[in-house]
Amino acid sequence: MKIATWAAGLLCATLAQANEWHAYYRLTSDAYQAKFDEMVDQGYRLNSVSGYERDGQPNFAVIFEKRETTAWWSHSGMTSDVYQQKFDKYLKQGYRVVQVDGYTVDETAYYAAIWDKSPSGAWMTRHGMTADSAQEYFDEYLSQGYRMTDISGYEVACAERFAAIWEKTSTGCEWQAYANMTSAEYQSRFDQYVAEGYRLVDVDGYQADGVVYYAAIWDKSPSGAWVARHGMDSPTFQAEFDKYKQKGYVLRTLSGYNAGGEDRYAAIWVKPT
Repeated sequence: MKIATWAAGLLCATLAQANEWHAYYRLTSDAYQAKFDEMVDQGYRLNSVSGYERDGQPNFAVIFEKRETTAWWSHSGMTSDVYQQKFDKYLKQGYRVVQVDGYTVDETAYYAAIWDKSPSGAWMTRHGMTADSAQEYFDEYLSQGYRMTDISGYEVACAERFAAIWEKTSTGCEWQAYANMTSAEYQSRFDQYVAEGYRLVDVDGYQADGVVYYAAIWDKSPSGAWVARHGMDSPTFQAEFDKYKQKGYVLRTLSGYNAGGEDRYAAIWVKPT
């Protein structure tokens, strides 16, 4: 399924910053809550959360950063109904969703999300989308001048589902987004767009009916050097994490997902400029 192609005339203006940050993965629900409380008490905020199944229970891969921030909230382990209730509550209080991640544990879909009061233009978000409805919303919002900023794939009853966020910006930015790519298809598009001057800004791995897929967003926003990896098992991810952190890169995107009964990881590192 093609979930996007779009070209505009101007460039985005998003750069990595060299703030203090930490990332963790293979956190059980209890371990994640303990780490969340610890980091927030130390002045960090959650930048990214990704849920996945490991040993029959939810695990989380997360990134925290110490930086100035508006008010924010985050919840995980939400069913669709609970997520909608939280969404409605925070929307009335002036918050917007900046990340939503769908994940499946024991054949039940859950959501993890981050809300904050950061300034933005108009925005839209949807969850529980089938491939067809995702394409319909994508086309509708594209025609209204929105660009996709976040996408998550997950499984419901052996079929893929999607959650996504769109924002309307005045900067204009050449961008591309696709979903339901196999590893080979994702690598092919990755190579093509990098050759055309794009960089990867979001990647999410997910499994549906036993097949691993990827959803990703590329754009031409400026940045320092960057690196992306996917299909990593835990030891490989740890080795890459250590290598790039030592070289001064910041982990900006971390997706945990399942490949059969094993956990896998996709990530993007950016070197602050």
